[in-house]
Amino acid sequence: MLGLFLRRTFAECLVPLKPNSLYDNFGARYKFKKLGRGRASGKGKTSCRGHKGQKAREGRNVHPSFEGGQTSITMRIPKWGMNRSYFKKPLDPLNFARLYYFIDKGRIDTEKPITMKAMFEAGVFSKIKHGVKLLSGGLDKIDRPLHFEVTDATKQAIDAIKAKGGSVSLFYKTDKQMEYHVKPYKFDLPMREFAMPPPGEAIKWKAKESLGATLKYIKPSWLDGYKTPKIPPIPKFIRKPRPVVVRKIDFGLKMSSN
Repeated sequence: MLGLFLRRTFAECLVPLKPNSLYDNFGARYKFKKLGRGRASGKGKTSCRGHKGQKAREGRNVHPSFEGGQTSITMRIPKWGMNRSYFKKPLDPLNFARLYYFIDKGRIDTEKPITMKAMFEAGVFSKIKHGVKLLSGGLDKIDRPLHFEVTDATKQAIDAIKAKGGSVSLFYKTDKQMEYHVKPYKFDLPMREFAMPPPGEAIKWKAKESLGATLKYIKPSWLDGYKTPKIPPIPKFIRKPRPVVVRKIDFGLKMSSN
């Protein structure tokens, strides 16, 4: 192997570069040994798969967690806590550096409100499932009044847009309403522009009033009188010393008086 490498290295220095002298670098191509070509090759007959069974068939891979039918370790060990990441609806982030790339190319008209549908049609996003959130990246690129209709935005982004004479409107839409907003041709009947959020989301949307943006959502009747409950802090756990218990054992033996 080393001799072949040295021969090819010296050949590169001596042989001129021509179409008939081109070849791959050393080790670029790996020569696989053929299976099932007789016992003399060492990989004949059963082709290194053994005799019959699941692992000798095509598509023979077994899942790593399969333990032959017994209860797997992932089911035997106990579980604690809960992960709510399955219920989260992440929004597609958008900074102004990326947005102005499409504005400079003429794909987005800044004279009209910049909606999520306009972003989708311009190619800013390949798909929008839950909504769009404006971030504060590239605020120095804002040179004109812009009017946005998105799902969420940061405080810094809203302040920078309003400083240039623009506005931001936040819409709460369900996944189906978002699909109708982006692709209305897939629906036969029209839908509302915004919806009523569930109780947990409604409380979060009420807190967004401090951002300074226009909120567009159906407000529940109980939300105006809602006050965040004050939860007392959890007291610090102090381990109490265990009481010492003195046990007396009476074996029923009495001392004689003699």
